[in-house]
Amino acid sequence: MRKLNTYKPPGPDGTSHSILEYCRHKLGMEDGSIPDDRITASSQYTSSYPPSNARLNLHRCWIPASGQFADSWLQVDMGAKPVYIEGVITQGSPKFDLYVTNYQVQYSVDHNTWMYVNGTSTQETFSGNTDGNTPVTNIFQQAIQARYIRIRPTAWTISPALQIELLGCKDKTQVILKQTNNEHVLKEDFSGSYVGIKVLKCEGVNKVCHQKLGMEDGTIPDGSITTSSTDDSDCSVNTYGRLDVDGGWCPKLNDKDNAWFQVDLKHPALIQGVVTQGNHWYWVTEFIVSYSYNKQDMRFVGGTVKDNAQRFTGNTDRNTKVTNMFNEEIRGRYIRITPTRYGGDRPGLRIELLGCNGK
Repeated sequence: MRKLNTYKPPGPDGTSHSILEYCRHKLGMEDGSIPDDRITASSQYTSSYPPSNARLNLHRCWIPASGQFADSWLQVDMGAKPVYIEGVITQGSPKFDLYVTNYQVQYSVDHNTWMYVNGTSTQETFSGNTDGNTPVTNIFQQAIQARYIRIRPTAWTISPALQIELLGCKDKTQVILKQTNNEHVLKEDFSGSYVGIKVLKCEGVNKVCHQKLGMEDGTIPDGSITTSSTDDSDCSVNTYGRLDVDGGWCPKLNDKDNAWFQVDLKHPALIQGVVTQGNHWYWVTEFIVSYSYNKQDMRFVGGTVKDNAQRFTGNTDRNTKVTNMFNEEIRGRYIRITPTRYGGDRPGLRIELLGCNGK
């Protein structure tokens, strides 16, 4: 089993930036390693639709009791210790074409205090299925540690019907590094996790994940790049804002103070930083960064809302590249650059994103 590893190689200024290796194993619903007695529900329609039917690809399903759909939930107990959960796969009833179209996720370590998997300030609502057979995967913006997890349907066709699998890690291994005398050495004073952490004695590990994610080389297609507006007459070359490619993006003048530049990575990726340049005429001197998994619940790097988001120092001319590394792990499918100050009469931008593009 591939373990979840967090490394902290020091940056040029001696600060550490975490790197997360994803861990999205199936946790035991489909293969039966989670026993029936650990799968419970608010109710069941009849004895033919118990919660133990809610196993992905079982060709049966759980359905709650008639008249109790609105407050229904399906619960899985992961066992004696909380585990690391990153997402969920849902399926409906292939036989009757019943399915859940939207749902929310709750979790707990003690079965008393329950929390929602959050979007921004409220619980996130996930898009579910569009037919009774096709599995749909949702990856959480931030992984959770829990013993108990509940799926709560909020919208459905005719009646809720669920088969599920949970994705994550049953155990977690972390390697934490710090810089001492210009060497990477192990930091062994880790504490504070619900999961039994194993600290590996490991020297010389310098796994760095600052890969270019595809703006400069075109791996990210033009269709994945959107903006608040684009002035095609004043920025007519490479309006898609790719680093080190002639031209660059700029917004329309009437949009200059509300402009943004967004990239869709098509699947969640670990994003560690951004490289910026100006275009032929303009540049961005300060900007904020937001990100999301579902394009709706945007989070801000360094803050909870736009007003307290971290301000990154940008460019002072149109050609020099400036790299900003984030001081926190962010993971998302969509990432947005919002200029807050600029040189010239409007923002001008070319970018590359840095991180890990593993699915």
